[in-house]
Amino acid sequence: DNVRGSSGSLREHLLWQVNLLQLSELDRAVAVALVDAINDDGYLDASLEEIRDAVNAGEDAEDSVELDEVAAVLKQIQALDPAGVGARDLKECLLLQFRQLPPETPALAVAKRVCEEFLDALGSREYAMIMRRLKIDQEALKEVIALIQTLNPRPGSQYGDEPSEYLVPDVFVRKSRGRWKVELNPDSVPHVRINPYYASMIRRADNSPDNSP
Repeated sequence: DNVRGSSGSLREHLLWQVNLLQLSELDRAVAVALVDAINDDGYLDASLEEIRDAVNAGEDAEDSVELDEVAAVLKQIQALDPAGVGARDLKECLLLQFRQLPPETPALAVAKRVCEEFLDALGSREYAMIMRRLKIDQEALKEVIALIQTLNPRPGSQYGDEPSEYLVPDVFVRKSRGRWKVELNPDSVPHVRINPYYASMIRRADNSPDNSP
């Protein structure tokens, strides 16, 4: 089958948590199959259909598992540590990590929307478009980027033997006089500095035709 094993330490860490869950024998078989399909970065490398077929191949016909049951068990796996584990792509990985943050986390709601709708645009640094579509200013965008930078795009890597690879941050977050401040990293994103056109677009009213989605 196409189910690939994860690194031993990550697998053991996940299975230890699975053993603490209240699961039926069949759901436990599904959970183990899901864990076995999670790669070293923490992502699920098999489809739900493949997991269903792998489990059913080892079970009696009358005890076969349905696809919706596999999906339900996956949600339980995705709630385990490390945050973001069991995701099927980067968007899901980041959103899973957002779910484990306190709801009062600053910029959380906007950051979720950026990941849901504008993740590709963020990756290609189309900041002006994101600001226009979400009707936010540069300070709000910097806060969103800072929050996203705290997440781990490879949640399983901390359990592997290879050192984690970190991206150069677009922003720095530091505490000054008891308040958190977000600053752009000029070495990373020199072209994020506001040029006259960029600044004029931010100053326009939200109902300006140029600022309409």
